[in-house]
Amino acid sequence: ASASGCAFSNSLQVCYSTTSPYSYPGLPATDFLNMLKSTGWSAYLEQRQTSLKISGRQYEADFAQSMTGVRLTADMSQIQFAWHSYNATYPSENTVDQANTWYDRWEEFRVRWGPSLGGYQTTELYLFMVTQGYMVQAATTGICLSLFVAYIVLLLCTRNWLNATLGISCICCITITFLGFVPIIGWSLGENECIFLIATVGLSVDYTVHLLNA
Repeated sequence: ASASGCAFSNSLQVCYSTTSPYSYPGLPATDFLNMLKSTGWSAYLEQRQTSLKISGRQYEADFAQSMTGVRLTADMSQIQFAWHSYNATYPSENTVDQANTWYDRWEEFRVRWGPSLGGYQTTELYLFMVTQGYMVQAATTGICLSLFVAYIVLLLCTRNWLNATLGISCICCITITFLGFVPIIGWSLGENECIFLIATVGLSVDYTVHLLNA
């Protein structure tokens, strides 16, 4: 036990490690590659899968098979790619800023502890993160374009630049009020909110045009 870096505590009646997790130098690359190619390693993985299924841990066996593994090149001389998974805790629903914060935190962790490994990290949280970012940009662009088109429509309908300017000011106030009301009620700029913001301009134009024509 002492040779393996373990010691026994008489007071706690448990074994504990006497070495640092960073003290293990790892296998040499050649030995590690030979181990992956060995029949003993394949037999171990098969036996582990069987033991997990027998003990009622089918879910763990499936996860180990699909979310962790390694692929060698055709001539079995190099590792082509490898992947592994682990549990992480984060909210199921996030704003664009929150999702980017989670990505930056995990990316900093990956770069810090595996700078020479390359590769990338991903999770279900990132599937819609980029789309959300573009939707926020599209919402901003859509609002600006909608306001510009609305001003042209008001000029054509009223034929009076003063009334049109007054109308577009009202529309801007309505849009700003809705945008400011979003965080008050606890909403965030998700996909639905981005659509609502653009739709707000269109709905505001309708009533404003009727009011100005009257």
